[in-house]
Amino acid sequence: MPKSNSFYIIDGHAHIYRAYFAPFRDLTSPINNEPTKATYVFTQMLLNLIEQRKPDYLAMVIDSGDETVFRKEFFPQYKANRTPPPDDFHPQEQRILQIVKDAGVPIYAKPGFEADDLIATMARELCEQDFEVYLVSKDKDLRQLLTPCVHMYDVQTNEVIDERKLEEKVGYGPREAVEVQTLMGDNIDNVPGIPGVGEKTAAKLIKKYGTADAVLKHLDELTPKLRENFEKNAGNLAMARRLVTLKSDVDFDFSVEACRFTGLNNEALKPHFELLGFRNLLSRLGVEVDQAPSAAKPQAAVKPAAKYQPLAASESLFGDVSVPLSGHATPAVEGGPQTCADCKYTLIDTDEKFADFLAQLHKAKRFAFDTETDALGAMQGGLVGMSFSWEAGVGYYVPVKGPVGCEILDCDRVLREVKPILENAKIEKVGHNLKYDIQVMRQAGVHVRGVVMDTMMAAFLIDAGRLRYNINDLSLELLNFRKIDTAELIGKGKKQIRMDQVALERIATYA
Repeated sequence: MPKSNSFYIIDGHAHIYRAYFAPFRDLTSPINNEPTKATYVFTQMLLNLIEQRKPDYLAMVIDSGDETVFRKEFFPQYKANRTPPPDDFHPQEQRILQIVKDAGVPIYAKPGFEADDLIATMARELCEQDFEVYLVSKDKDLRQLLTPCVHMYDVQTNEVIDERKLEEKVGYGPREAVEVQTLMGDNIDNVPGIPGVGEKTAAKLIKKYGTADAVLKHLDELTPKLRENFEKNAGNLAMARRLVTLKSDVDFDFSVEACRFTGLNNEALKPHFELLGFRNLLSRLGVEVDQAPSAAKPQAAVKPAAKYQPLAASESLFGDVSVPLSGHATPAVEGGPQTCADCKYTLIDTDEKFADFLAQLHKAKRFAFDTETDALGAMQGGLVGMSFSWEAGVGYYVPVKGPVGCEILDCDRVLREVKPILENAKIEKVGHNLKYDIQVMRQAGVHVRGVVMDTMMAAFLIDAGRLRYNINDLSLELLNFRKIDTAELIGKGKKQIRMDQVALERIATYA
């Protein structure tokens, strides 16, 4: 078989997650109000891939969504920290899978195994048949699969990563990838490693000594702190290696011929795009666009299925949740993750505290800022409180609404005092997803100016290959700080309460 036969394997849930969390405005269908942002972003990606690369063969691999993944059999804590996705994720996931299927692209999954294991198996079999294989992903877990005939492909940048380019980018090659991951571990996936060892340190150690086990024979050559971490956590290495090593012999119903790509099934895609209001995508397909969407379209919204089960496989939409930003190593932080107990937080609930807080805030030339509201939508949510920080490990929470009977400052007074500071463009503001907070404050009559950094946007710009850009994952991965999850505060489902019903002391620590 000639080398011109290219086989592209899409890391499905990785791309679905990245589409969902992409910093793109929320979209809904003009016909049935179905959420469509993730569907739109993913479909754009799929069309770009086909237009840019013109694959001879194309398939998508997804996680089975069950809790039977074999790694949990010998390590029950594996990925135990993963939180279920938001409610509007699952309907879009189902819509995307239907679009891919109707487009004529086979989808593979296998209960008990992760998507990466299926990808590893397909890559091995395809290489044996002399295909040129492209893994459409930036997931670091797939780096170990690169060979002269297996490459990684970033659809956003249209960049192909081969063995040589991988070495140039991260400082190690595919044959060293498992050992590097063994040393690093993974906080997000609960893979134990050596605390304080980030990607750069791990790469240097493996380059010098060859394997993680070999490093143990040269502990006297390490810094005192690093040596101590190795001595205390050497027992993690065997388990970490077992967890990060992909299986390449999974038995599943994979047909090469079924993946031969002869073009999109435009007629099957048209009803989806019309229902969802994707008029420009219809134009890209060369399909005639109706003048206006009709409410009488026969297609119905995808019905929400049973409660979505957390993904059991390696999630990495255009990348992976634990890939350091832009190839930069995650800062080495000694020991386990920091928590709120390591910081000093002050609840501003008296006139005296508020006066002292204002005096310090007036002196700050730059501060981090966040809001808490009693609803998820910025336009619907009422202001519950504001948090400020201008010093590492020190924060202040100013409540303006709280549980019945609690003592809080007058909301109008608080807004009157902080308004000149928040509206002063010369005082720099930093935050995460500040668009939301700016809208909340605008509803309260304050027009925030002087924004110099939005960490969510910065994370996307530095590494568009991340799976998620939420503050929980970023703080854990990059700062080794475990943030309180919102669900711990307000609960879930029918028992969920509002932020203004949470005890002030708890919300102050959270904020």
